[in-house]
Amino acid sequence: MNNITDILVKAKALIDTPEKWIKGSNAEDGNGVVVSLEDKRAVCFCTVGAVLRVSEDIGVECAALDLLYSFVKGEYDDIPEWNDTYNRTHAEVMAVFDKAIEISKEMK
Repeated sequence: MNNITDILVKAKALIDTPEKWIKGSNAEDGNGVVVSLEDKRAVCFCTVGAVLRVSEDIGVECAALDLLYSFVKGEYDDIPEWNDTYNRTHAEVMAVFDKAIEISKEMK
């Protein structure tokens, strides 16, 4: 597994249930209070927040986010806009992660 795949798999696992995935902020605690990504109380994340939380390499996190974005560009200006769209579902987020993970496995 390459670094991009690893980041995507870990980020997806971080938001693997609808209760762990959020819109409108990068991270929240268990009570729905916005917290920083580094806060130990953070238990819910948006798509970008999940990637940033698990990554320690800005180059790899940017590549992972770019890959995710490649599946939604044209309709949305960026991942936060796509994630936060009113009718966005958790299943749609998971599907985009799955597509990105599959493509990332082919990358060197």
